[in-house]
Amino acid sequence: MLAENSSSGSADSGSLIQQMSQSLGLLRVAFDSTGEAMLIVDESSAVRWANQQAADLWGGGITLQMVGRPLSALLQFHHLDRSPMGDQEPTHPLQKALSAAGRNSYLIQALSEPDIDQPQLITRSVSWRQIIQMNQSFVLLIFRDLEPLEKALARQRQFIDKLAHELRTPLAIITGNLHRMKRKEQLSG
Repeated sequence: MLAENSSSGSADSGSLIQQMSQSLGLLRVAFDSTGEAMLIVDESSAVRWANQQAADLWGGGITLQMVGRPLSALLQFHHLDRSPMGDQEPTHPLQKALSAAGRNSYLIQALSEPDIDQPQLITRSVSWRQIIQMNQSFVLLIFRDLEPLEKALARQRQFIDKLAHELRTPLAIITGNLHRMKRKEQLSG
């Protein structure tokens, strides 16, 4: 009877392990299919996890090449005026995450770029959030591409500028005719 229970217990744990493995696999697929680059960084600023978009931007396309490496070895944050941001600066996302969750726009340079003389800076909206798990502190960083939004806003501004330009002439004609009608009325009255 005891042997029967132990074999039943190992079958249950095997099933549970299989379910957990499938769930983790599905989570990986879900995180890799988002349009945002995501990193989890530990207290020593080492990358503990990255999704595929982050690997494509800063890890040579392979997430495992990022794990265990310092964040500062993979990418450099810059202020919007293009000046480099130090890891210990209060405006750095990892420093800001110590006090509260938030979001800000930064210029980011991949340090794995072959042409380091002309660093390519990309603009990203970076969100950060501290996560406490298993008595350890981690920071989740989410990098969103602003280009689609910026392009949409630029197209909207162009449309409004063209519309305003196109409306100036008819409005000027209407205003001129109204002034002329008002003068005629004053002269005849």
